[in-house]
This record gives sequence, C-alpha cells and structure tokens, in this order.
Amino acid sequence: IAQQPDLIFLDLNMPIVNGYELCSNLRRIPQFAKTPIVILTGNDGIIDRVRAKMVGCSEYMTKPVQVEEVLGKIKTLMPLNNTLINKIPA
Repeated sequence: IAQQPDLIFLDLNMPIVNGYELCSNLRRIPQFAKTPIVILTGNDGIIDRVRAKMVGCSEYMTKPVQVEEVLGKIKTLMPLNNTLINKIPA
C-alpha cells in the first residue's frame, strides 16, 4: 500500500461493496488494523451500530451531520496526527 490514510470515512451503502464488508476487510490488513474508521450513514438503527462495531469501526455517525460534528470526530481520533485540523475551531 503506497499511501496509508490517517483516517477513513465509509458509508454503509456503496455501489460495489457495503461498508461493513469494506471495514472488515480493512481490519484484516495489518497496515489498517489501527487506522480509525468512521462509518457515516443514513442508517440509524441499533442493529446497524452494533454490526458496525463488530466489524471494527471506530465511530458511527448518522446523516445529516454538521461540519462541527465531523471536525470534532477528526480531532478526537487524530489528536496529534494533524496539526492543521487542530487549528480549525470546532
């Protein structure tokens, strides 16, 4: 893997693979074992949240979201990794 992201956002409903499968597959790759994965979706059910945790997501957010909420999650999950994000007020 040439470039490893510091943070990954996924939706549950994607055209080729769903977010659960992708999250689970990413967690099996050693380079992504500790990379924060945020599932951002319109699905708000408890079963969706539990299943997302079971496949290894770090955080679960439901749409619609506010910019401040997304920035807050980024700051929480990457407190030292991104000094630019830390300069943006939440």
